Amino acid sequence: MNNRFLSLLGLAYKAGRVKVGMEAARSALGQNEAWLVVAAADITEKNNLKLHNMLRSVEEPRGAVIRCPNTAAEVGAALGKPPVMAAAVTDRGFSEALRKLLETGTGGGDI
Repeated sequence: MNNRFLSLLGLAYKAGRVKVGMEAARSALGQNEAWLVVAAADITEKNNLKLHNMLRSVEEPRGAVIRCPNTAAEVGAALGKPPVMAAAVTDRGFSEALRKLLETGTGGGDI
C-alpha cells in the first residue's frame, strides 16, 4: 500500500482507534466518540446522509465526516477487511493527522 492516508488509517486501526463499518461509525458519532469519520469515495448518498444526520443530532459534536478519495475496497484493504464504506477514528491525534493529509493533498501519493 503506497498511500499515506490509507497507511495511517491502517496504523490507527491496528492501534485500536478505528471503528469499522456504517453502523459502528454512526454509533461512534452518536456517542460522540468519533473525532473523524472517513467515508469512502463511493459511499452511497443515502449512507453519506445518514452519517451527516447522525453528526447533526449530537448536541456538541467533536467529530466530522469527510469523504476520502479512496474507494470502499481500498479502505477495506488498508484495514484488512472487505470493502468498508465508513470508518470512525476515535483518537484525536490520528484524526488530525488524517485530516491534514487530505486537506493538503499529500495523502494520496506514494510514500
